[in-house]
Amino acid sequence: MSLPRSIMPAMLALTACAWPQSTVDRAPLHAKSVGVSNGIRGGAAAIDVAPEGAAPRWLVAAEDGLWRVDGEGSGVLVDGVEGPITAMASCGCSAALVALADGSLRQVTVDGLVATVSPVPSPSLAEPIVALACTGTMTVAAATRQSVTVFDAMGSILWSSTPDDEVGRPGGLAFGPDGTLFVSDADRSRVVAFNRTGQVTAEAGSRGSFPGQFKDPRGLSWHDGLLYVADRLNHRIVRLRPDLTFVDCWGMHAVWPRSADGATHYPVAAAISNDGASALVVEPFERRVQRFDTVDAAEQDRLAGLIMPSVDGVQSHFGPSVDAASGRLVVFDPEGGALVVFLHTLPQPVHVTTIGMPGTPMPRAEAASKGLAPGETLEGPGRLGRVKSLAISRDGTRVLVADESQHTLSLWELGPTPEPLRFDPFLSRMRRVVSMASLGGREVADMASTSDGWLVLWDDRASSTPGMASLTRLDHAMRVRSDSAIPTPNGRATRIDTLDDGVALLCPSAHEVIVSRGGESTTIQLDQSTMASDLEWLRDGFLVSDARGDQVQSLAPDGSPMSTIGTTGMSDGRFWSPDAVTCDESGHIIVVDGGNHRLQTFARGADGALSWTMTFSLGRAYTRPRNLDAQQGDGE
Repeated sequence: MSLPRSIMPAMLALTACAWPQSTVDRAPLHAKSVGVSNGIRGGAAAIDVAPEGAAPRWLVAAEDGLWRVDGEGSGVLVDGVEGPITAMASCGCSAALVALADGSLRQVTVDGLVATVSPVPSPSLAEPIVALACTGTMTVAAATRQSVTVFDAMGSILWSSTPDDEVGRPGGLAFGPDGTLFVSDADRSRVVAFNRTGQVTAEAGSRGSFPGQFKDPRGLSWHDGLLYVADRLNHRIVRLRPDLTFVDCWGMHAVWPRSADGATHYPVAAAISNDGASALVVEPFERRVQRFDTVDAAEQDRLAGLIMPSVDGVQSHFGPSVDAASGRLVVFDPEGGALVVFLHTLPQPVHVTTIGMPGTPMPRAEAASKGLAPGETLEGPGRLGRVKSLAISRDGTRVLVADESQHTLSLWELGPTPEPLRFDPFLSRMRRVVSMASLGGREVADMASTSDGWLVLWDDRASSTPGMASLTRLDHAMRVRSDSAIPTPNGRATRIDTLDDGVALLCPSAHEVIVSRGGESTTIQLDQSTMASDLEWLRDGFLVSDARGDQVQSLAPDGSPMSTIGTTGMSDGRFWSPDAVTCDESGHIIVVDGGNHRLQTFARGADGALSWTMTFSLGRAYTRPRNLDAQQGDGE
């Protein structure tokens, strides 16, 4: 019996850690959850800075600074270090090496809840640091989105890698005792080992959920001869030998958000205590860290059982981009590695087709040497990696996809909806793929449809002309029509939307929306407390999703608030990190409630007020509101 594609990834993640442990290097798994520290947003890494023989004293790097977590208690923010901290590594007892958002490095020594901070020499890197590792002799490895750089205590570069060879997108770093540097490659679902001179000595992994496979591997930790890997989209922690062969894993997909007791939900790092008896798992998706202790043989058998959640709800993985037109809704499913297309104007939205399948991008130099076309993966053409943005044409017949891991734009054509209504796996056809290099070599920040094509907003974080949003207009066949720029002097634009001949840009850090019409720009100021994640431009105002505030705002044309809906929670009408929002010509408002694994729809009244109408996902929809927070003991 074959399973539907939409549920296979979730089931594989659930069963991935149910196999028996290896009889070689057998040791107790860190599989018993003994404490959760909530409220830690944007967790990036954790380390144990306690002296040998002492109880663990954890430090956690997060978006608002450095947290200390002791035992089973709640985390406390350390004074003296301003966030966000993007990466961290241990560099001695009570000391940490941290990377700040501006790319600079600091050595931090913590005494109680007070940190002493000193600068660390480092080479100038073009992008923020996403992972760090350090040896006892202060050899430092720093990873950005595109490369790994290894340098000494004076900041002199020893060697570096680029995405054209060994590593496509670094996810985590760890040094072994012999100086070997282990790097997780999030895009290519593998782990690579480098020697002291930057030569590859071992590599292992492919995309999947079976032993030895990964999906979006992130943080790495080395302890007592084994490498620990935070296997993010498989919701588990994996142990590897130095030769990168599989030992065992622990963790279980939470399925229902905010679960604990062994559930690991999108882990990005796992820190092992100095005595090897505990682990602290960083779960930014859940805004928490979770401590696990070792278990005996009897407990291992009990914890191996897979307990499904008792709360009834819709469960799919969506985000971070969504678009709707002509009754069709398109959203990305990162765990399934495909775009999901709904016919959403019916009383219950119907999943009519999917676009693409997951793929593993090939190193660009290798692909070029084999004469492969842009977008071809190890598995073949028509595969998707990390989708950054998508847009559907206004007539609902074409979908443009920006693939961040493959550095491509792909154009897909949708055929007529089948009658009688049913799922049609052949409804979509890939028509054209172009490399981002052919359009200037930049990364895409966001895209939107226009009346005669597409508008692409480029990610200019490394731009030589800061304060300008770079745009490219494409026709429906992805041919370049024009390039332009709009001033964004107070912050970088991350999202774009269009209305008639106008362009609206969202600048979250500046709390601004910049509207450009006819060559003239107007700045609309948002509330300073709003950390906007997405923007939808309407004829009578704007919609803004606030992933940090767990709400969606309806704004007047001048930006003044008209209505706000949502608080933190699971009940219908509540949110957990609403990533994106869209509205089609029929007035249906759809919110990607990413942290709750679902989509929610709302109606918008003449006064701008938003009212909940439906919660839906793959194969299920609800039109009567449910108080799920009360079922979990957190209701009003």
